[in-house]
Amino acid sequence: MPAIQPPVFGDALFDVRAFGAVDDGKTANTGAFRAAIEACAEAGGTVQVPAGEWLTGPIHLRSRVRLHLAAGAVVRFSTRFADYL
Repeated sequence: MPAIQPPVFGDALFDVRAFGAVDDGKTANTGAFRAAIEACAEAGGTVQVPAGEWLTGPIHLRSRVRLHLAAGAVVRFSTRFADYL
């Protein structure tokens, strides 16, 4: 069986705050997470989620994207059914 190759990520960093995310636990950050992931997928690198409480709908990761949650970061997923359609 061939050896499994670990993934390789680029050095670029994409902080979700730079894409408009707000860590108040009330603001829907789905668009900001999506935009950060899209930008990261193009360049390859890491989407950073700093400490705080981040509300979002679905998160769809892509190739070349590493998602890093800092110590104290909490991602809360929306309870609204419509956010997942």
